[in-house]
Amino acid sequence: MARHTLAAVLLVVVGAAPAFGAAQIWDLGEGISVGATPDGQVTCVRYGANLNKTAIWTVQYGTRELGKYTPAGIARKGSQLVVAGHMDGAAHRWDGNPQGAGTWSALPLADGLYTWKPHRVQAIASDGTSVWIVGLSAYTGGAEHGCVYTDNGSTSSCANIVIPAPGHDHSELCAVSEDGQVAGQAQYGGSGTLTSGGRQVITGSPLRFLGNLLGGATAANEARALAMSGDGCRIVGWSYINLNPLYIQQCYWDAPFTANRTAHAIPFLPGHVWGDATAVSRTGIYIGGASWKVIYNSQGQLAPEGQAAFIWDAAHGTRNLKDVLAAEGADLTGWSRLSDDLRGTSEHGDGFFDITGISEDGRWITGTGAKSGVRHAYVAYLNEAPSVSAVSPATAPGTAAVQVTISGLCFRDGAAVKLSRAGQPDIPGTSVTVSSLSSLTCVFDVTGKAVGQWDVVVTNPDGQSGTLSKGLAVVLPVSAPSFGTAVRSVVDPIMADASGRYRFRFWGRATVIDPNTIRLDDGSANRLKVLAPGHTGIAAGGYACAVGTLCLTAEEPILLSSSVQVCPLN
Repeated sequence: MARHTLAAVLLVVVGAAPAFGAAQIWDLGEGISVGATPDGQVTCVRYGANLNKTAIWTVQYGTRELGKYTPAGIARKGSQLVVAGHMDGAAHRWDGNPQGAGTWSALPLADGLYTWKPHRVQAIASDGTSVWIVGLSAYTGGAEHGCVYTDNGSTSSCANIVIPAPGHDHSELCAVSEDGQVAGQAQYGGSGTLTSGGRQVITGSPLRFLGNLLGGATAANEARALAMSGDGCRIVGWSYINLNPLYIQQCYWDAPFTANRTAHAIPFLPGHVWGDATAVSRTGIYIGGASWKVIYNSQGQLAPEGQAAFIWDAAHGTRNLKDVLAAEGADLTGWSRLSDDLRGTSEHGDGFFDITGISEDGRWITGTGAKSGVRHAYVAYLNEAPSVSAVSPATAPGTAAVQVTISGLCFRDGAAVKLSRAGQPDIPGTSVTVSSLSSLTCVFDVTGKAVGQWDVVVTNPDGQSGTLSKGLAVVLPVSAPSFGTAVRSVVDPIMADASGRYRFRFWGRATVIDPNTIRLDDGSANRLKVLAPGHTGIAAGGYACAVGTLCLTAEEPILLSSSVQVCPLN
């Protein structure tokens, strides 16, 4: 590349999906990231004095220039890549490989008549055979109209969308999924001018208006879609949360996309008051974007300050990308406050300003930040450990092997699973199948193993692990003999030996702790916690009976039971 454009980058010869022992950050030089492939392995960048040149970057091959086109997005089509962009106001696509060998070709006019609006190709997606590119066209009377290009592998065309009522005039498409679902915005309500009515999110087939964070679609409470998960299950963007003064908040919408579908707010970073979501992973688990601490100055004028890139998922909440990278060992030398961007507009933040792409596993992130005070594109790699949130079933009789489903995040192919308990040999999981990043199945042979609660541990091939404490309980089978006794008897030394061979029935006054747990009190100084997921019909202060396996090795005595083995007595 020309001097003072994309800086030299670290080249590492590794496999298609490398893993690192710590978080990484790559500086792609002066420019703006416009996104990455769903696996996060190829990043597309705008660079040059006028931001009108295209490059792609990979760990394997570094930077490859694609020519003087203004890019808007990138997708995989089988083993090939497709980039959407513009040159001299005309929409184009580039087809090639990660080494940078490929060709550009022009896209057809919308409805065979309307030109693509210059620099407003917005997004691209592919299912491996078909390709979709969305944006807007220069429509009649000065209006802008959302349009979608479709290449089904044999023929291609571009058509303007049909705006749902009561939409009109200005519209655009900003996002597309890997099966051709589209999302964008159109003006809602109003009539007669190109600017009347409020912008509202549109999606679905046929297109319909979604709701926002202030309620249903109206002519005032605006919202906008900015990205869509590859599987089409989630749309992300922003919505008004206050009208005077104006504030917006990052949010998402989940399928099915029925009319006026409710938007869900994504919590702000601490101290932040304004934000939008600009990227979402292929299955919708991970969302990224930008938010600000200050929007208005003391005169009430828009003056953004304190910009930061955020990442969000349901398990971790909203996190500052820079904080995560620092905590995971990335070298952030030089990534700091922006002095001036390439267009001379001052935007003050702290290292990383936005996110334009998130890989399906949540580890690879692309966006724009500030290196040595100048706007640079970046690629970040997070060293996220797996987390375990649930096991089903949560109990297993100690007489046979049991297949379980483990839920969580960041599960990798090749993960190992085990049950662990102090003083006992580990129980390895066999037939481990990682069905997705958030789910795996395996088999535990608990025959003859010690009854009680065991920790569930998932370890990825890179050595990182996650644990659900007391996630699975080994219990006695229902065929084991059972005896009735008082809660006070659990302190009798004879119970320690008997608890491994007999099931027990206890009675007492019940206290409901949560939907899975109650506590029994027989009036003595001792109380018994009963773990019975999904129990029903237990009234606070009433009496109940519970049958199960007694566990005396915990901090307090626990009866491992089930909903069908707990019943009210009043």
